[in-house]
Amino acid sequence: VEFEAPPDPSILTTLCQALRERQVYILDSATRLTPEKLFQSFHLRERHGKPLIGERRQEVETLFLTTLSPAC
Repeated sequence: VEFEAPPDPSILTTLCQALRERQVYILDSATRLTPEKLFQSFHLRERHGKPLIGERRQEVETLFLTTLSPAC
């Protein structure tokens, strides 16, 4: 998952907490920060290392959209 958002640390905190609650794990991440934007990339997996597929993937995509929409 790649996204950009305002450089507000609470956005990452909210996303990480929501992923943890859904037992979705961040295997790897990359961050680039400018004064105006946060550019973030997450490599996500299910609890046991399986890729996110089907309805589960849609659930996570919706999570990102709803969390990031008010911020952008």
